Order: sequence, then structure tokens, then C-alpha cells
Amino acid sequence: EFQTTILLGFKKREKDKGGKMKTKKLILTRDIVDKQGILMKKSVIIPSHIIDKENNIDYEITAIENCVFEDDSILESIILPNTIKRIGDYAFSNCINLKSINLPKGLLSIKPYTFNNCIDLKNITFSEKLKTIGTCAFRKCRSLKKVKIPKSVTSIDSYAFKHSGLESFIHEQSDDLERVMIGKECFSGCDNLSEVIFSDNMKMLNTLTFSGCEKLEKLVLPKDLKTMHSSSIAFCKNLKEIYLPRYFQTMEENAIMDCPNITRIYWKGISYPQEIAELKFKSHL
Repeated sequence: EFQTTILLGFKKREKDKGGKMKTKKLILTRDIVDKQGILMKKSVIIPSHIIDKENNIDYEITAIENCVFEDDSILESIILPNTIKRIGDYAFSNCINLKSINLPKGLLSIKPYTFNNCIDLKNITFSEKLKTIGTCAFRKCRSLKKVKIPKSVTSIDSYAFKHSGLESFIHEQSDDLERVMIGKECFSGCDNLSEVIFSDNMKMLNTLTFSGCEKLEKLVLPKDLKTMHSSSIAFCKNLKEIYLPRYFQTMEENAIMDCPNITRIYWKGISYPQEIAELKFKSHL
């Protein structure tokens, strides 16, 4: 039977007849959801406010603490209010049946391991105010096929999408000049990844950014990219073409490693065999 739980069963915010209601902020903890019987339910709705009529207090839910729903194997769907500005580390980690969640419009950061190993999570829509995506945030989300990252995001940490089911990754272009950082092994093991569109504000390709991306055939690197670190592209057995930006500067030793089917690397409108391209950029030419 499909189960729906509304936290504490409280209604919308209201003013008590006996006097002015006090307002306080509330961080949702594992202890709170456990006491209210929220854990191990298929569907959960978190309201924006909880009214304590006895004490005449209006609690606004503004955050979810670390590990609150971690290892909840029953949870399939959760609706969060837009009053939430922070979701803690591991908040939904290992929720292996979680399929659907809305991210609040004011959310600024997705913390490390927030959705780690949520193997059934299929869709995610990001806040237009989001700035950072933490380490391993979507690691092993094997059902996650497409993500569109808003232009507000300037940092995607290491392993963020490692071993996920991503087929398409698109980072919206921004007119802002703020530098975009992507950590090491961000897409490592994404064996279905075939489309990648980066923000042009990315300056550096980190170690093992693309490793074992077996369906990736063409890679167009962003126009502001200056450096490729060692092993930044590795074990991509079907990769055939790489397009470097005009003002690219440095390719470290073994920046491209064990990609046996690369035939051409394009730079400044000229096509180079892989070996020649690597020699040129190792010398900073």
C-alpha cells in the first residue's frame, strides 16, 4: 500500500487567538523524523512550517541535518519545501529506492555524499541559485541519465558523478567571468556518457576527469581551458576526436592515456595526430 506521511500533521502557518505567535527556525534531524515515524515510508512530504499550538511557536524548517534519511531503503519519493536552504552530508545516501525528489529553489549547495548510491534516482532539477556540488554527491546513481547544471554552479567536486549512469552532462553557459572548477574523477566510470557540454569558464581538466567513459566518441573542451593534468582523459576506448580551445597552453605528461582509438586532436583549426599534439603541449608550445 502506498504510504504518504505529512510531518507531524500540522497545517499551514496560523496565528493563535491568544496572542502573537513566536517564529523560530528548525533544522530537521534524524531524531525528529524517527520520533515522528517518518523513516521507512514510501512517500514523505515535509511542510515548510510546524505549528506548536501549545507553546504558541511557529517553526520554519530551514535545513536537513547530516545523515537524516541515510540508508532508508523504503523511501521512494520526498517533497521538500522551498524554505530549506541547506541539506547536509549523507542526507539521502544509500536510499536505494529513492526515485524522485525536488530540490528547494533557494538551495545553494549539494553537500558531499548527499545522494551517494541512490541507484534508482532518475531525475534531478537543480536550483538556479546552486553554487556547488560536493564530493561523491551523485556517485553510483546508476539510473540518473541526464543532468543540466545551472550557470550559477562554479564548483563540482571530485567523484561527484563517478560510476553514475549519466548519458548527457550539460553545464549552462554564463556571462559571469567566475572560474568554474571540476574535481578529479568527476565522470570516472560513467560508461554510458556520450554527450558533454562544459561551461566555457572552466580553466583546467583534472586528473581522471574522464576515465572509462566507453561511449564517449568526441570531446569538445571549453574555450577558456588552459591545462590538462596527467591522466585527465584515460581508458576511453571509443574516443576518436578531441577539440582543444584556441588558447590552450599545457598538456601534462600522459594527459591522454590508453585511449587507443583517438585519431585526431584539433587545435587552432589544425588536425594533429595524437602523438604530435602531446609532444607540442608537453613543451608548452
